[in-house]
Amino acid sequence: MSKKVIHKDFHGALSVAFDYILKKYGKNILEEYLKICARKIYRDLIEKIKKEGISAIEGYWKNIFSLEDAEFTIEKEKNRITLEILKCPAIYHIRTKGYLLSKEFCLQCHVINREIGKITGFKSEVYSEKGKCIQIFEKIK
Repeated sequence: MSKKVIHKDFHGALSVAFDYILKKYGKNILEEYLKICARKIYRDLIEKIKKEGISAIEGYWKNIFSLEDAEFTIEKEKNRITLEILKCPAIYHIRTKGYLLSKEFCLQCHVINREIGKITGFKSEVYSEKGKCIQIFEKIK
């Protein structure tokens, strides 16, 4: 069975799109756009999280970050899961190719995770800095 391949240049395209939206419409509109993306693009993941909880998040992270050849670790507890990305594959690709990195590029993880968490009953936290991040989902009691 062959390994699934992804086209990493979409990261550069997203970065340019984010800067366009920021310049033309502002940060609030970019955040609203990302919330819509969370609800539409991640609809299947949201339904899976509602049924399976933290295990669905773990499976998604393992799959997507393995496809991206990311350096990451996952710690799973009963009501909490933490992803640590040691080298963000998106930011690394953008920098390697010489594309412009939007100053708000990491906003997508903050907003999309928060929206997914809101819909599925999880609190989401994202701490990002210089191509590394920690993402946390914790079940709201």
